[in-house]
Amino acid sequence: MDINKPLDYDSYTPHRIKFVKSWTPRLVAFGELIDGYDLLVIALAILFIKEDFAAFKDNPLLVGAFVAVAFIGAACGLLIFGRIADKFGRRPIFMINLMFFVVASIISAFAFDIVTLFIMRFIVGVAVGMDIPVSQAFLAEISPNTRRGRLAGSLPNIMWLIGGIISVICTLLIHPFAGVHTWRWLFGIAAIPAFIVFMMRRFLPESPRWLLEHGREEEAMKVFNMLELDPSSAVEAIKEKKAQEARGPVKMSPQSKKRLAAITAFFGLQAFGGGLATVSGPQFNKLIFGDSPMIGTTQLFANILGLLAVIIGAVVIDRVDRRKLGIVTCSILFFLALGLVWAGLASNAALLVLFYVAFSFTTWFGPGVLAWIWSAEAMPTEARGFGVSVAQTAARLMLALNGFIIPAISAAYGFWGIMIIAAAYPVVVIIMFANPWLSTTGTDLNEKM
Repeated sequence: MDINKPLDYDSYTPHRIKFVKSWTPRLVAFGELIDGYDLLVIALAILFIKEDFAAFKDNPLLVGAFVAVAFIGAACGLLIFGRIADKFGRRPIFMINLMFFVVASIISAFAFDIVTLFIMRFIVGVAVGMDIPVSQAFLAEISPNTRRGRLAGSLPNIMWLIGGIISVICTLLIHPFAGVHTWRWLFGIAAIPAFIVFMMRRFLPESPRWLLEHGREEEAMKVFNMLELDPSSAVEAIKEKKAQEARGPVKMSPQSKKRLAAITAFFGLQAFGGGLATVSGPQFNKLIFGDSPMIGTTQLFANILGLLAVIIGAVVIDRVDRRKLGIVTCSILFFLALGLVWAGLASNAALLVLFYVAFSFTTWFGPGVLAWIWSAEAMPTEARGFGVSVAQTAARLMLALNGFIIPAISAAYGFWGIMIIAAAYPVVVIIMFANPWLSTTGTDLNEKM
């Protein structure tokens, strides 16, 4: 199968055209389900890995490094393949990354030494990082203005959280019979949905905006027609860009640079803070629940409420001012984090669970979704993959930092360590106040550098 060969859209049957129209956004977003499963499962898998490998016991720095390595790999994948996707197309990267993911997941499940574990987790992270800028750019480019928040922001996060929920359910089901080897099953079964998505993605078309950008107008129009999208705004934007190129080299404008800096800072900081609801939450919950199954149950409940938050948010994200939504929810998250500190220090398990699930809900109702849609909206077509990759790289590096330092901080300072996470939110609120352009509801994709 030649993934670089142009597709023969004229040969598509009515059934296949219907499949493309209905399933293209879902198949693009399915990559986030795999991402959510794999990058959230590590928070639970590490609890069993510590029992299976003596080197991890009483070594919070090694534990933190192992949690962080996949996020570092994702950052590398983002940096490298965002530009490649802008140059060679969205579709080829969609196929290659899943090949890497399937192979690395299977090998990591059978790893019997720490070095192999670290290498395979890094490769898994690279594969995840390859998918992110492509899927975000693709979804933004095929989304109508009135639904872009739902398709490019809410849909990937719904898939991401479903992946996280599946990871917790798998842990609770597998642990009774697999015991200390639960982590091997958790890593290995990730290859199954990845392979299924790989097979289904063979039918994806290329992004019509990318085809226009690269002079393949006839193919682009066929894809626009299949997806029942109006090509007029994209055509005009590409004509304007080419006219500008004829007058001289196109450089990123100061406005675009400012936007990229703002969204990168926002995405990175909210990821560091939001890591409490994903990567580092079980570390703090263990301080109260010990090795009780309540750790997994609490995480499952938090993820389910997070999913509910994204679904509710999908109804309002294209109707309300996104900037105001971000300011309100991030302010609430700061106080919920303080509530977690208070509940933890008081050893009140009920309040801890209450504040934790409320923190998860608010994270996914507000900044968790906004960061995704804003990073896709901030840049024009020719640099959208790059812009997404920069913002997402910052997010993955901050998640890596969260995963690396929290085991040591929770061991040394207990629930006071949450204050470090809470400090991210006042800064995020300042960023949103300073950037009025973040009120993007209903606007057209910015095509100007």
